[in-house]
Amino acid sequence: MSDRKCAEALIEAARRGIEVLQLMVEHEGGSDEVFGFHVQQATEKLLKARMALDGKRYPLTHDLESLAESFDQSEVDIRGLLQFTPFAVIHRYEALAGRSLPLDRDCATALLEGLTTLVSRTLTTDPETG
Repeated sequence: MSDRKCAEALIEAARRGIEVLQLMVEHEGGSDEVFGFHVQQATEKLLKARMALDGKRYPLTHDLESLAESFDQSEVDIRGLLQFTPFAVIHRYEALAGRSLPLDRDCATALLEGLTTLVSRTLTTDPETG
């Protein structure tokens, strides 16, 4: 049995985070650490929403790889988002020292939009909504 209300709340929270990301891309502002944190948080919420819709209990973790283990990646490729796990805690408090290339913000937001579409579609096709 799925937890539709929980999934709806998680999807909406992820969408709010994605709005911030889109503003950061549009205005070329904010640090990579802040951008990465919002990518990680939105990804985490969407993966947990999908688990809730699938009737699975999701763990209280920020580890995107462990959350993605039960996710069918043939539906949408989320590998590019899994690299954002360290932004949940480590890079939130520590600068990205020694990083030679900035984050690909356009790619990250595009991947998140694809994941949002997939999870939202699952919400609308949930058999419990009748």
